[in-house]
Amino acid sequence: MYLRRKIDDQLLQWLNTKDHSSAFAVGVRQCGKTKSVKHFAEQYFENLVYVNFWTTPLAGKSFDGELVWHGGATFLEKKMSGII
Repeated sequence: MYLRRKIDDQLLQWLNTKDHSSAFAVGVRQCGKTKSVKHFAEQYFENLVYVNFWTTPLAGKSFDGELVWHGGATFLEKKMSGII
């Protein structure tokens, strides 16, 4: 069973934004970020790349020491901080 969250509307808005780039979901622990994004991806995309930095520390090499993505801020990072 999936519990609908505020992030769902934001993800759909992001999807409908022309030329959207990658997105980050930011929020407190245990609020359903991963569940929401995976659920959304299963509905709207054929493929999903899921990277867990705890279980795959080598993946963090694409980021600097503070996990700041070297690609700039995204729509979701700006819109969703603190609303999940």
